[in-house]
Amino acid sequence: MEKLKAYGAKAIAALRRLNAAARTRTGKASICVGALAVIFTLLMVLNIADPAPPPPPPPANDEIFGRAEDPLVAVLNDAHPIYLSDLEREALLEGRDPSALDLASAATRHLLDEVIDQRLLAMRAEAEGVDASEEAEARIDAARRRILASIALEREVDGVVTEAAVREAYDEQVALLRLGEEVRARQILLRTEAEAQEARERAVVGEDFAALAEALSIDSATRRRGGDLGYFAADAGDPQISRAAFRTRVGEVSEPFETEEGWRIVKVLDRRSARPPSFSSRAEEIEAYLVLQAVRDVIRDLRRDADIEIFNLGPAPRRTADEDASPADAPAPALKGLTQPAEISQETASDAPKAPKPATAEGESPAED
Repeated sequence: MEKLKAYGAKAIAALRRLNAAARTRTGKASICVGALAVIFTLLMVLNIADPAPPPPPPPANDEIFGRAEDPLVAVLNDAHPIYLSDLEREALLEGRDPSALDLASAATRHLLDEVIDQRLLAMRAEAEGVDASEEAEARIDAARRRILASIALEREVDGVVTEAAVREAYDEQVALLRLGEEVRARQILLRTEAEAQEARERAVVGEDFAALAEALSIDSATRRRGGDLGYFAADAGDPQISRAAFRTRVGEVSEPFETEEGWRIVKVLDRRSARPPSFSSRAEEIEAYLVLQAVRDVIRDLRRDADIEIFNLGPAPRRTADEDASPADAPAPALKGLTQPAEISQETASDAPKAPKPATAEGESPAED
């Protein structure tokens, strides 16, 4: 195309020379005019064949509404974007963990559909002027107050319930524990007293207790691990097993004793002071307790400093001495497992399984004899 344009320029220059010569030769003037028309036509064709570049396409929605820190997930009617943060807020309102959202999951797509439905309904309401009605304004104002109250509490709690505060509360509770003793034992469960007595005699003369348990015991829960019950306290699990184990010295085998499932013998492997529950096993519970306590403190202080008048309602319900200041003053519940001794309480013991749970110590697994 560039070569054709160059040829056109040369043709014009030649035409000009011919035209100058034609001024003295009248007969050639018409030839010059005809040649000029041909050249102009050629240039017009060249311009048509090489048009100006087309304008760039309009930007896509993700370029218009995109945020580097907040991915775009949908756009309604080319004007109403929905971001990942919108889905996270909706998940939080539904009591779900926003950080656990997986954009590829069906659950997240279902959540997006809910947000889209809400937006479309809200857009219709706005188009119909519903948002200007007294009812809508009152309900929007009530929702606004609830949201502001929630944000205010979140800020108060975030400043109080820190990891250091959780750790401090754990250490304080552990210091108050009255730790008892635990034993670790193995068991063999048999159908008759005679079978239990025979197994005991074989163990006393030196046969491996774990091997005997694997070969003879009818307790499927512990047989495959050599009858190992792990560490347990005196009031944990089946009281007959605990009683026999705590009456037996380390390394010795108990006399046969009868239980609901049959006759048992136990061999005590170890004794130790009971250990407190680990921080990791109690951190979530302690954090929830501290959050509740922080919320109560904030509400109590606000009520104390506010001038509150109540009209057109019946008398307030009778309150206990602990509740006189405000509902926020109700005592927080005790931390289960931290404000009591490490041994299981009577209520817990009544729900415990018949045999103690194996390997209850933190981070330990059953060891060999």
